[in-house]
Amino acid sequence: MNFVTCGTVIVSRWMRVLVSLSRLMTTDWSAENLLRRLMAHWENKSKYPGSRGCSPDFSFALRCAVVLAVSGLFQPGPQARAANFQKVQSGIVGSAWGDVNNDGWSDLIGPSTSGLWLNVAESNPGTPFANQGEIFPSFSHAFNIVLGDYNNDGFLDAMGYRSGELGDSGPRLYTNNEGTSWTDHRDKFLPTGTSPAWVHRDIIWVDVNGDGYLDNYITGWCEPWPVPGDNDMIYTSNAGETFSNTWNGPRYKGKGVTHVDFDRDGDQDIFVSNYWTARNNMWLNDGSGGLTDVANEYGLPGKAHTQGSAVGDFNNDGDFDIYVSNFAHPGNQPPRFRENLGAAGDYHFKNRGPRGTEGVEPQDTAVLADYNNDGRLDLFITVSPGYGSPKARLFRNDGDWNFTNVTSSVGLNTKSSSGGAESKAAWGDYDNDGFMDLVADGGVWKNPGAANWPDHHYLKIKLVGGPGAKSLVNGSAIGSQVRIDVPGLGTITRQVEGGTGQSVQNDLTLHFGLGTHDSPVDLEIFWADGTEQTVLGVGVDQFLTIAIPEPGTVTLTLCGLLFGLLSLRLRRRITRSSPKTLT
Repeated sequence: MNFVTCGTVIVSRWMRVLVSLSRLMTTDWSAENLLRRLMAHWENKSKYPGSRGCSPDFSFALRCAVVLAVSGLFQPGPQARAANFQKVQSGIVGSAWGDVNNDGWSDLIGPSTSGLWLNVAESNPGTPFANQGEIFPSFSHAFNIVLGDYNNDGFLDAMGYRSGELGDSGPRLYTNNEGTSWTDHRDKFLPTGTSPAWVHRDIIWVDVNGDGYLDNYITGWCEPWPVPGDNDMIYTSNAGETFSNTWNGPRYKGKGVTHVDFDRDGDQDIFVSNYWTARNNMWLNDGSGGLTDVANEYGLPGKAHTQGSAVGDFNNDGDFDIYVSNFAHPGNQPPRFRENLGAAGDYHFKNRGPRGTEGVEPQDTAVLADYNNDGRLDLFITVSPGYGSPKARLFRNDGDWNFTNVTSSVGLNTKSSSGGAESKAAWGDYDNDGFMDLVADGGVWKNPGAANWPDHHYLKIKLVGGPGAKSLVNGSAIGSQVRIDVPGLGTITRQVEGGTGQSVQNDLTLHFGLGTHDSPVDLEIFWADGTEQTVLGVGVDQFLTIAIPEPGTVTLTLCGLLFGLLSLRLRRRITRSSPKTLT
């Protein structure tokens, strides 16, 4: 088998010294922590094959560190750790993260005429987002916005659904003109022959028929309450030029929708969260866009007030589970984790119960991220307005299906606002420090990151679609999955999402917390068309861009000496990672 190399890296002794020295520079210079880190380097034989202790370069770096400390040039930071998330900017109603101008920094977009916030954190960290003014007039009275590259030109476009208060309901689309301007292209949605619904509560980008162009699944709601619900709808892309309404689902009062290839057969299945005790739907895709509801058959029964569910691999077994976010009035079904039993269990689901999340009665949207980079997927749940003063909550995944409410201990004092947009939440790493930040409660919350978890590593991966070995993959690579086997943690798995929960979208760049694992890792990429690619020896603590291999090329990539950018922490300052492209 041939290998594609990432290039040759020649590292001088001084570069190795700097690498070793950087590992000593933490914000916590207590004697206990320093000794622990030195012992970890001493015992890590895998870094220096054949050695019985630390490397000569590390020993030399240690002597240098002592000299620097004595001379006063190396100033130790305070021992106290910044324990909390901090709200760094208010007045942002963002519900979707994405890099709309391809500058390597994630921006925010929300359901508003002035809902675009460009990331300027590199030049203005104190106010990291700059509003772009009234550039989306058609998004007035929209409930949500999602980002995806519908025309495969390499730039994220924006779609929403305008509700009927002003008598002009229907889908709305803004085409991104290479990151410099936006064009209202509502005319790309061809007439349906029926009156548009008064309101739809959720939209996702997803390639339903596998042709390499993003389609839309839109949940039907109802207005005024409680009339029968509107139909769910699919608008199918006509090769990225226009959209046609090709499918209408049942009238179940749909709230949230998310997609996932839960059975790994190379097509996108769709899970719909329905309200008012209607049963939820798991639409099994036949590969060409034909959908069959298998919710009951596959272990996803239940009639509840389901809001915004989320899919993710909670137990690191390589398969996508589901958190079913039920509103949970007293006497009604509580929320539930549903474990995907994988190929051995014919991809059926097992009820794992609420696992402590049942106390959030008016819970709304669930969004997932590994906030502390320990390698396990955590859960943030927003709450619906109109029920007193409830608080959104963060649940830490402690493994083995155990979750702990850590909201207060990390300082996330978020509430539900009276405005629907402000009660949304989504995860993204706005400052490129490798830790996931949160937009919630009408603002951006910065993760304390390495100040709390200095030994926890990460990897960020942006996937780029194109012609694959089996078919075309949409430019955003939405629906593609990546697995990383990490000793002691299992198989950490993520997917590129075209929307999740109820009307929100996490960052399209995949984020992996790796715990204390600091050695290179291998990536298993399962592209949205079923193309499989293996990337070997990827260094941790970096932001990497990977494009789908062109047809006829090998799909095993050897990275060898591929290095991530150094996370030097000098005088408590962090050099943040920038994206690197793997070709």
